[in-house]
Amino acid sequence: MLFSVGGMRRLPNFFLSCESLFLMGLLLCFIAFIGVFTIENGYRVTREIRAGYRDHFRHYWNEKYPCVCNHDIVLEQCADSLSMSSDMKLYNPYEESLNKLILFLNPGVAGKNFNGRK
Repeated sequence: MLFSVGGMRRLPNFFLSCESLFLMGLLLCFIAFIGVFTIENGYRVTREIRAGYRDHFRHYWNEKYPCVCNHDIVLEQCADSLSMSSDMKLYNPYEESLNKLILFLNPGVAGKNFNGRK
């Protein structure tokens, strides 16, 4: 696209030369490149954060996990402050005891392994 401008014949009484058209085209392509790079860089940061989450999940994943039986969250507002309380009941569906409890922010994650299989 840029090199095609050089072969164009100049229109009579046209104030822009082929070199200035070439430079304008080059500038527009450079601006487009910077825009695409900026957008892709934002996605790259998001991909790196998600990869970190997946690595942490794989590190702490255990096929045997406690199940949430009931979870009640109470939120109260008093003047300019909020107070919250959480009452969670867990149960162990397995015969042997569990060494540690790992709770996920997303309860649906605990029901699936990191490959998405149930």
